[in-house]
Amino acid sequence: MLRSARGSAIDLLLIFTGSLAAVVAGIVYCAPRPAPSGPPILVVPKALDLGPREFGTTAIGRFVIENPGQTPLQVGPFKTSCSCAGVEVEHDGAFQRVVTHSIPPGQQTAFAIRIAVGARPGSSQRVSVYFPTNDPQSPEGVIEASISRVMGGVYAEPSAAIFGDLKARSTALQSIRLYDNGVKSRTIRDVRSSHPERFEVALVPLINGVHEPREHESAGRLIAVAEVRPRSGWIGRFDGTIEVVVADESRAADRIDVIGEVLSESTIMPSAVMLPRIVGGAAVHWSEVVIASRDGLPVRATVETTPSGFDARMMPGGEETGRVVLRIERRASAEIDSRAGTVRLKLTLNDTTQIVEIPVHTVQGLP
Repeated sequence: MLRSARGSAIDLLLIFTGSLAAVVAGIVYCAPRPAPSGPPILVVPKALDLGPREFGTTAIGRFVIENPGQTPLQVGPFKTSCSCAGVEVEHDGAFQRVVTHSIPPGQQTAFAIRIAVGARPGSSQRVSVYFPTNDPQSPEGVIEASISRVMGGVYAEPSAAIFGDLKARSTALQSIRLYDNGVKSRTIRDVRSSHPERFEVALVPLINGVHEPREHESAGRLIAVAEVRPRSGWIGRFDGTIEVVVADESRAADRIDVIGEVLSESTIMPSAVMLPRIVGGAAVHWSEVVIASRDGLPVRATVETTPSGFDARMMPGGEETGRVVLRIERRASAEIDSRAGTVRLKLTLNDTTQIVEIPVHTVQGLP
């Protein structure tokens, strides 16, 4: 009887111990696993080759950023080396401009860069994309996007005719080489000056040994040479454009800037007069204009015409020093509107005679 009771107690103890072990095992089995603690990892292409693109279009390059790490990868804000470009991300089948973005562990995100193609035809265009990340091994991502050649019109070298300041009666000439920009059948039909009264332009024959090399490293074959020069006798700025017309193409003419100024042999200060002028709080109805030779040579001036209501005369002396003074005075009783007119002078300098006009304006409402 006693042995039976003891056996039952032992059996109960074994059953209890087994149950407790099962419960403990269940608790251990159901406990949550620790969260991944590894860093994010940035995987991104270093370069995007967008190939040749047409001038004035938008080039789109797509790329993927991957995160094979164990924690979310933070990228951005995205910045580009040119305001002509921006980075976008795909969302619900459409691309939207993105500033920052989070990529979960083991996933990737598709991005796109849009570039306004604006480099001059025949050249390449490059844009860099920069963005910080939380990857300790790659704190900054960099992608170089490149357009190998900007297609479109002809390639001009130099890209503009810049003359600077020229002395009057001096001769100046610039040659501009025109390349086919990869279009082998392309030829030039005509070149035109936007301001033929200021400067002239013409095509010249290609000369072996002079117009070399005939092949450009990126802009193709040399097909024409244009020569541009200021028009003889022109004084002042001659800014404008050269229009290059390509044969058998419906596209608009290509344009090449022309920048420069032919300086007069004399200076006129001020170049215009406004009367009356206020001096010490009082109205003054006269003004003086200084006319000087740039090179200190003798200068002579005579008044040809004067606007109604004004008197103009040359002050005595100064001719041999290269500096003369013109005095313009408003008559006290004259009725004058704001568009008074101009004083016209005949100026003789260095055995050259030219006509100079000095605008005269009036201010209404002053005594």
